[in-house]
Amino acid sequence: MPSNPKFQKDTILSTALDILKRDGYGAINIKVIAKELNCSTQPISWQFGGMDGFRTELAEFVMQYAQGKLQRKGDNLAETFYKNGEACIDLAIDEPNVFRFVYMGGSDLKVDGGVEVFLYNGRDMNL
Repeated sequence: MPSNPKFQKDTILSTALDILKRDGYGAINIKVIAKELNCSTQPISWQFGGMDGFRTELAEFVMQYAQGKLQRKGDNLAETFYKNGEACIDLAIDEPNVFRFVYMGGSDLKVDGGVEVFLYNGRDMNL
């Protein structure tokens, strides 16, 4: 029976997110992550099948992280729009490297749905 890997994907991705927050996307590579985790590069390469797989999963992980910070609900659409705009500004100020990665071309993933994602989060869009 194969053993459990010492470093799970979420641990590796969380470490990469910490590096992204601190140093920006350009600082992220398998050697830097391995150094942060105090391990060789092999567990990281094995978990993601190489850097391309890692980049894809990191982009999705960071997108979920950012959306979790941005999706705030209000009692009405105008309040929800205001709260989400405020949250977006907070993210840009508090975590500029994350904001840059998600919204300014640091990632191949794009935010789907535009403003509707924020306005109608969890609501029926047929008004």
